[in-house]
Amino acid sequence: MHTNDAPTAIGRIIDAFPKEGQQFVASQLAWSLLGVVCQFLLPRSDQPGLVLATELMTVNSGIEACIRDRRFSQIPGLMQIGGSDGMHTVDDSLIELLLAHRISLMDAMAHARDPNFVKDQFQQALKSQRKGWFAGMFGK
Repeated sequence: MHTNDAPTAIGRIIDAFPKEGQQFVASQLAWSLLGVVCQFLLPRSDQPGLVLATELMTVNSGIEACIRDRRFSQIPGLMQIGGSDGMHTVDDSLIELLLAHRISLMDAMAHARDPNFVKDQFQQALKSQRKGWFAGMFGK
């Protein structure tokens, strides 16, 4: 299925059914779905080729309730705090690729759910790296 993220994929599955049956489908999907994986291939900035950015949503009790009640806008927040369940958002993946110098900031921003979040987190991580580098250089 071609969607940009996990919540949109779930919404499209439910919307494929007639309106009168969508609540039942949402309940059944919430009960039976194990997870959703989204993937993007982005141009590499460090060498020719492409690199994979991903989003992984596993269904826990919070995600299940959001699917059942069709509160898809709350799912990204649950994914951000669901790292212990193996979840990560596409924004998390983009930040990781940026820090590894595998993609450009422009490509990351173009594929981000929240471009401002990606830019801010990337800049904060760069500042932290610089502080660590300077501390290592001067023994502090």
